[in-house]
Amino acid sequence: MPAALVLIAVSSIAGGQERVPRNPPEPFRVFVYTIESTEAESKARLEEALPMVRERVKRRRRWFQLADSRETADITMRINHYRVAHPNYHRSRPRKEAMEDCHAMEFHSVDAVALAGDLRAQLSGLDYRCIEEGPSLRNTASRLAEELERFSKENYSTLERLRATAGSREPSQGDRTWR
Repeated sequence: MPAALVLIAVSSIAGGQERVPRNPPEPFRVFVYTIESTEAESKARLEEALPMVRERVKRRRRWFQLADSRETADITMRINHYRVAHPNYHRSRPRKEAMEDCHAMEFHSVDAVALAGDLRAQLSGLDYRCIEEGPSLRNTASRLAEELERFSKENYSTLERLRATAGSREPSQGDRTWR
């Protein structure tokens, strides 16, 4: 069988799946916000996480740019929880060789929901290290932004269709093109 026919057969088996570009022609606009919380501690934690998550999403500028509102966004990401935990760590059961001298660990976790049209995904960022090394919200937010990018790649064709049917929108500051 000639190579061209093999390629045609393989592409027809793939079911017409669209190939996801390495970088989309235009970044998806993302609006990041938090749930409304009545608990003071929870509200403070969410307000602490929000700017870092926005910054880490913005740094993935090939895939995302921040939107000013839900109405102008292709994807919304709602931050539901930001937790810091200090579980007991037993020296006799190290998880990695580098952590053998670790006496106490700290976990940072940020949970969010990504929404785009009918698409919905639970996203989570987690970072844990010895307290001496200082786990960070920055690393946790980076992992959450990675999850958002994975979600966007897995749903790329749907997101592109949603963006195309959204019609023209008011451009944000610095965005001089109409869609």
